[in-house]
This record gives sequence, structure tokens and C-alpha cells, in this order.
Amino acid sequence: MKRFVSSKRFEAAAVAGALFLSLASGCAAEAPQQSPDKSSSLSLPISPELSLIAGSGGDWYTIEDGNLAAWGELHGGTDYSQHVTLFQGAQSVWGYRFGQMVLDENGELWTTGASGYDEPRTRDGWEYVLSDVVTASGNVWNGAAVCSDGSLWTWGKNDQGQLGNGELSEDGTNYPPQHIMDGVRLIRLGSYAVTTGGELYGIGLWGGCTGPKLLCRNVADVAEADLNRIQILTQEGELYLAEVPDQAGQPIQLPDTPDVYDVSEVFDWGYRSGDGTCFLWNNDATEALRIELEVARIASNLDGFLVLTEDGDYVSVKMTDNRLALTPLLAAESAETPEPPPDGALSVAQVPVSGLADCFVIREDGTLVKLERDGGETELLPGMAAVYAGQWATYAIDRQGTLWGKTGESGCWLPGAYHGSYVPDFVPLMEGVSSITQYSETFVMVKRDGTLWAWGDPLGEESWREPVQIADQVLSTACEVVPGGLFVKEDHTLWEWQPVQREDGTHDISQRQIMEGVRNVCWGPGNSFLVQKEDGAVWRYGTELAEGTGTPVLEDVRSLKGRFLLQNDGTLWEVAESPDGADDYELRRLAEYVSSVEWMYGWNCLLYTDRDGVLWIMEPDGSQKEIAERIWVPT
Repeated sequence: MKRFVSSKRFEAAAVAGALFLSLASGCAAEAPQQSPDKSSSLSLPISPELSLIAGSGGDWYTIEDGNLAAWGELHGGTDYSQHVTLFQGAQSVWGYRFGQMVLDENGELWTTGASGYDEPRTRDGWEYVLSDVVTASGNVWNGAAVCSDGSLWTWGKNDQGQLGNGELSEDGTNYPPQHIMDGVRLIRLGSYAVTTGGELYGIGLWGGCTGPKLLCRNVADVAEADLNRIQILTQEGELYLAEVPDQAGQPIQLPDTPDVYDVSEVFDWGYRSGDGTCFLWNNDATEALRIELEVARIASNLDGFLVLTEDGDYVSVKMTDNRLALTPLLAAESAETPEPPPDGALSVAQVPVSGLADCFVIREDGTLVKLERDGGETELLPGMAAVYAGQWATYAIDRQGTLWGKTGESGCWLPGAYHGSYVPDFVPLMEGVSSITQYSETFVMVKRDGTLWAWGDPLGEESWREPVQIADQVLSTACEVVPGGLFVKEDHTLWEWQPVQREDGTHDISQRQIMEGVRNVCWGPGNSFLVQKEDGAVWRYGTELAEGTGTPVLEDVRSLKGRFLLQNDGTLWEVAESPDGADDYELRRLAEYVSSVEWMYGWNCLLYTDRDGVLWIMEPDGSQKEIAERIWVPT
């Protein structure tokens, strides 16, 4: 992977993505403190590299409201929770291994490395470099910038010809900005210049240390693909992977067939397609992996990638075993609260505690936590509203309605691109989700628009890798019925659905209405169904659901979860099988002041939260103990 780069390459060439080492101050020649006067100015488009986020070493740099902030290993620790403001009035930032460059509100470029001036002008500890700058880049030992008149300037060391001025200086001098060429639109990786006419030039090492050399024509942009190849984006939106030029600066011969069509932007180790979807190349650039996020900005450092989403959230993206792992770092501040479920419905958003062998809880601040029975805990995701933990996969829903998922140890049941893959960390899957449940190896969700979707194995042959729409105007879904399931519509009618396999391998969805006046339904004890009516009363039915066959169980029920009934006054009841084995049941009172409940199969116990946000364990013998506090209590 990119994050493990050899020092040999650092010494031999300009490195991808940049690693810009801090340079010692001092210079052998006099230089002006300001860049030359620019009498004419080109109207250049904002470069994709002019990002509001950047990476350097183990740090991330962001610009918010004109303030450049750093967070990460060197500034506040690895939890990314502390921002340190470094520069005010910033437009853009570029990060390297041990340094950064920032463009201020006046178009002046500043660096934390050495500018090369004998008497550098400073601002908050940053050294001035150039004025009227449009974009910048850097490699190991030098920086480069393009001004608004299209002139290219480089500075720093030149012991290997990095400046691209046709000279070598082996005395270790840091040189101030040197004018290299004109008509430049972009500078990439500190060594690749793209002209306004679409010509790609090698600068410094890639120019063979003798000055700019023409490498390729018809180029829109260039970026790194892996340690040995670069991405070349043509003006027609075709993407090619080309070998890194040797130090002689030989022209680049592109193959006849592009690697990818319809590309709108390239960045280090990835690209954005015409429809806005972003991809990252795997370790050897043989496969492009889709980033399942709406990406606004993306940057890289030695640890991986940082994505700023369209919603304003920061997400870490790392490559593990040629798969992408996504982890939210900082969520955008929002006054948005979890969307309440439809009136009277039991949804996952009302069940913050769930699990099979693992226990997951949601804290008062929205943090999703994996909880150990011995009291240990691991924080996983911020801003969550619901969690469902199953044998085959674990899902969570955030407060904006995004569904996140990770696979379990014994199965791989995520939908879409992740189906069949082991995904150990949470990844975002889809938007606008209200609730989710599981029928055996089939997963079913209700979206905020009232549509019902299913995926998994309803027909016993992994037939539904992508979610399939079942119905609309749905209030809730519950109950383990295979194949298919039950759902309640917004008009409080109860329906059954089943998949029907055609001879050609396609399928239909069979639906039938069962009864009216229903709020929710669950699979109960003794192969029975528990149905909550519109008036809040719960009735018990046999294996065949039908009007007029039920038996009343309990009134004034707020929520129904399996065999557990929670009344509006907080009293928790269990509908248990009859001890004599008869086709009957008994109603057991378990606890008071309860807000949510979940049976933990892996722990063989009942978990419930009280109204104060305390999580309790109830063992099979009836004993209880507190195991956690500050658990989110849904209203």
C-alpha cells in the first residue's frame, strides 16, 4: 500500500502525494522578498489539488471558516479529537511529510519549511514564498507553485536537479523561488507540470535534471497510481496508467486503450468518475474500489486517506487486504435529531441495545460502543441513532438516516459491493434508512420514504445480493418468517410477503393482506405470533395468523420486542411458554422503569435500560446487576 514507501525512492525521485521535508534556512544567492510583478493574469480554474483538506505524516489539515487547523498524531493525539489552529485567513493547504504550505486570503503562499530567502518574511511562524499563487505542490526536497500568469516557480534543494533549472548544486543550499517556465496550469507531485495547452512536462528529476522535458500531450491532469505508475487523465476524460518516467525524462507512450473511461478528476491513488463517484486503486492498481461515500474532498497522508463528505463529515479510509475500511472521525455539527418512528411503531431506533455474541450500545452523545461483559468497551461510530447486531452482520443507523454495516465472524451478509466480503469495520451502505430487522439469513429494512427492502438469502441460494423493493407505505416490519416476512402498512393493515422463483431464475414478490387494525407484530414463544393492535393491546395468535383467532395478552403496551412487552408506564413483561408444555403461555413481570430491552443470545441474559440511562443485565435466574451508564434513552 501507498503508506509504506521506501526511503530509496525518497532519495531518488519526486514522490507521489508528497512528502515535503522541513528545509534548513539559508541561501547562497540574493532574492526578492516578493514574486515578480504580474502584469497580465490568466483566469485559471480552481485546481482539484486546492483542497480544503490535506495530509502530512500522521496529521490531517483542514480549513474551516478561513482557519487552518491540524489534528492527529502531532497535534492532539491519534483520536483526532483536538484541533490546533495554525493559520488564520487561509484559502488552501497542501501537506507533506514534515511540512505544509498554505495560501492566504491575498494569494500569498507560506510554508513551514524553508523558503530559501536570506531574510525570510514570516507570519505566525510561517515563511513567505510567493505572491499571486494559484496552486502548489511539493516533493521530498523542494516545493513548486504556479502563479496566476501561468508562470512556474520552484524552490528548495537542488543537489539532484530537483528545481528543474538545468543546474546541479551539491552544497546543500536551499534556494529561493526560481522561475522555470510559463504557460503552466497545474503542478503535481512537485515534478509534473501541465500547460494550458495540455502538455505534460517533467520538472527536475523527471526532466532529467536539465530543465523541463515534454513527456506527453493532450493531458488534463496527472496523479500517482502506485509506487511505480502515474495516472494520466486526458482532455477527453480517459484515464491511463503509465510507468513513472526514468530520470532521463523520456516521453511517455500511452497504450491504445484507456484503463478507465469517463473520469472527471484524478487524485493520488484514485479518481472521480463522471457521475461523481470516487474510487481508490488497490495495492497494485489492478482494481478500482468504490468509496461508498458522497465525497466532497479527499486527501492522503502516510496512514491512509481522509474524506470530507457532502454532509460535512470527516471519514478515514484505509486499504486493508485490498478492501476499503471506512471509519468516521469527526461528524459535522448538526441540530438534526433522530427521526422518530411512525406513530406506535417499533423500530430499531427504539432499541439501542442489541447483540448475539457481541453487545453494542448507544451512548447519550450518540456514540456507538461495543460493550464487554466484564466492563470493557470500544468506541466505534459517532452520531448514531440505532443499532442492530446479528450473527451474520451488524448494522447501525446514524442520525441522518445512513445505514452502516460490518460483517460478523461467521458470515458475510452486507448488500451491494460488499456482499460476500469480510468487512471488519463499519462502512456506509445506503441513505434514508429508518429501521432494519433480520429473518434468518434475510435482512429487511424500512426506509424513511416508507418503502420496504430485503436482501440476503430468502430463497436459499444467495439470490439477493442487492436490496430488492418489496412494498411501499410500510410502517414497520418484524417477525421471523422464512421465506419472506410480515409487515404493517401505514393504514395499519398486516401483510405477508414471499419471494416466488420463476423458471428463468428471476423472481416475483407475492403479497397478501392478513388482518386490519395492527400496529406491530413479532414472533412469540411456542411458535406463536404476538400482534400489537392500534389501541396498544397485544394479542397472541397461533402459527396461522387470521382474524378472530387471537387471545388477548396485555393492554397499554408501548413497544413489542420478541416475547418482551414494554408498557407505557415502563413495566417490562415476558410472554413465556407454559411450564407444563401445553400450547399455552404465562405472563411474567420482570422489571419496572424500563425504556428499552434486548435478549442477548451470546450472553444468555436479558439486557435492558432504565429511564436514567443505566444498562442492566438480568440473568436467567432473575438476578440483576448494572453494567453501564449514560446509555441513550429514546423518547
